[in-house]
Amino acid sequence: MPLPTICLTEVLRRAQAYGHPSPPRRIADDLAGTGLLLAEELTQADAVRAAELRHFSYTTHSAGTDEDLRRTRTGKPGTLSTADSLCIAIAIAERHGLPVLTTDGAWSVVERLIGGFTVKTICIR
Repeated sequence: MPLPTICLTEVLRRAQAYGHPSPPRRIADDLAGTGLLLAEELTQADAVRAAELRHFSYTTHSAGTDEDLRRTRTGKPGTLSTADSLCIAIAIAERHGLPVLTTDGAWSVVERLIGGFTVKTICIR
């Protein structure tokens, strides 16, 4: 499964933030050992689509409901980080046509608020 390198950075940062005992290089090597592929090339079209997704998420987040707030950890319903936007735009999703797996409930909120992504997202938590 392809993953943008910027998203790998976020995974490694979060692993450290949550106290994972392994150093980032070991985690990255372990992920590579599972067959994880990195989408190292970022095209202009990917960057444009990611910026659009991020912009849409921030301009529509005020339409979030109380239920949306409960589904997010940040208390900001319907917002995507740059890494999240790139993940949806490039690697797993729109460029390759594969479903996106996430543990971030905000993605489903964004998907609803902007009228859907062009790919399926699956919240695994």
